[in-house]
Amino acid sequence: MGLATALERTSTPAEVAQVIAILAKDRASYMTGAIVAADSGRTAI
Repeated sequence: MGLATALERTSTPAEVAQVIAILAKDRASYMTGAIVAADSGRTAI
C-alpha cells in the first residue's frame, strides 16, 4: 500500500495523532463539517 500514496509511504501512528491534536485545539474551533484526510495523499491520486 505504501506506493499507492502520493508520498510513496504510509503514515505513522504519530503523524495521524498530530493531525488529531491540531484539530482538537481551540484554534481549530471554527472548522465545522470538514473532512480532513490523513492518508499520505492517497485520496489525491
